[in-house]
Amino acid sequence: MAAYGIIYDPVAKELFVAERGKGATLNGEVIAVSEHSSLTESLVSTALPANNLKARNNGLKEHMKIAPITRDIRILGSSALQCAYVAAGRLDAFWVWGVNIWDIAAGRLIVEEAGGSIYQLNGSEIRFEFPHFTCTNGEIDKEWKETFASIHDF
Repeated sequence: MAAYGIIYDPVAKELFVAERGKGATLNGEVIAVSEHSSLTESLVSTALPANNLKARNNGLKEHMKIAPITRDIRILGSSALQCAYVAAGRLDAFWVWGVNIWDIAAGRLIVEEAGGSIYQLNGSEIRFEFPHFTCTNGEIDKEWKETFASIHDF
């Protein structure tokens, strides 16, 4: 059975598409994750949920720890687009607490098909019923997992 992920940004008129086993595209052109291999050269992104105080506080705690060890942090306002930006190599990683399945389902496939990694913040395999996750370019995974482990004692 085929699996598809589709994210459309109407403002930028950008269509991100992936089909399981067939790669990912942006407006019909093949995309791939970045090749940055260290956090110091990585541009990362997060989201701070407005309706979940615990998730927002966790995100702020992480922001304070991650900002000094990365190139910079962005908050773009859309979990789906932030996943797509990781897939397109515009970001090296994205993380979020308290996200819904519809926020990341398409992004998961697009990131995977572009060569990236997706997992829970504690480093385990992603489960949609545990909505705290990250996606990366795959190159920074060791450092990224160690960073979250040091912040949260995972």
